[in-house]
Amino acid sequence: MAKYKASHNSELLNKIFASNAQLVDGGKRPPSLHSKTSGVLSTVKFLPKKVLKKLHNLDISKANGPDGISSTVLMNCAPELALVLAKLFQISFDTMTVPSDCK
Repeated sequence: MAKYKASHNSELLNKIFASNAQLVDGGKRPPSLHSKTSGVLSTVKFLPKKVLKKLHNLDISKANGPDGISSTVLMNCAPELALVLAKLFQISFDTMTVPSDCK
């Protein structure tokens, strides 16, 4: 059985899905969705302490993410990663952008 990189496999799956997926809607626009609340999040803070807690609570039985980093590595490196990840999440949220490496 040939082994391929995860990126190759995901691209293959994407091509198969795209070739089989069709939207037969007659060109209709989607219905308008009404907001269920008038509330707006004014601030969201990504605190290193909270990120650290989430990293320590990762399920090590789960598969690696698309980046190939195991939850075991993330858990073991949590103290070093928490501050950096909290800053990254905060900047990404505040600027409403996602770094291209994360897409």
